[in-house]
Amino acid sequence: PLTARGLLAATPAGVQPVVLARHHDKTLPFVWDCLKKGVLLARLPWARLTRADRDALRAMRQAFAEHWRSPAADPVEEALRESVRTFVLTNGKLEGKAIETKRVSKLIGDLTLARIIVGDSSNPFNRIILEIGAIHGIPADELLNGLYLSEQRTDARCGDAFRPPLIARLLSWGPHDERWLRRLGSSLPVRRVGSPIADVLRRQTVPAPRADGRRALVLPLHIDR
Repeated sequence: PLTARGLLAATPAGVQPVVLARHHDKTLPFVWDCLKKGVLLARLPWARLTRADRDALRAMRQAFAEHWRSPAADPVEEALRESVRTFVLTNGKLEGKAIETKRVSKLIGDLTLARIIVGDSSNPFNRIILEIGAIHGIPADELLNGLYLSEQRTDARCGDAFRPPLIARLLSWGPHDERWLRRLGSSLPVRRVGSPIADVLRRQTVPAPRADGRRALVLPLHIDR
């Protein structure tokens, strides 16, 4: 990803970046660049669920079932229940996330990390990393992976009645990110670092304009919720 390439290019001396290898195409130029910069290409350790783990997951499902014995208060709550049934509790999804959590826990436990940087704290996999990092007392920064517009509050950025935010600091592209964060009502400290992809894009060859003058708008798959 472009963001990671920009961060690796700006890594200061005395810092060893750790990058999850599965998120990157292992092209020869990328691997060679990582070797030159001393980047650790890490993989998630193998893990499996124990009988105690499966008993805990069974207890989670039972807790939902007991709570849902009473009818939903309104159609919105019923829709939320159905969403949890479909996307969390069925088809082994909960077991899959539990295994992923154990793998992340093993990795972070094996490493000595000074900080964690994520591109989107609402991403489910990033959320696992942030939760495990918090258990180990590792502060986390968020460097947004795009232009965020909506004002949906999340506990990772704003905290809630039970605990403070999981993110310790926002690494800002510029004034827009900072205004957006304040509109959320978040009190996170901000450090302006600029765009991590600007220099990478500047070095890329820009294709010549079409002869007919037509242009295409290409939108990313990411949807700012």
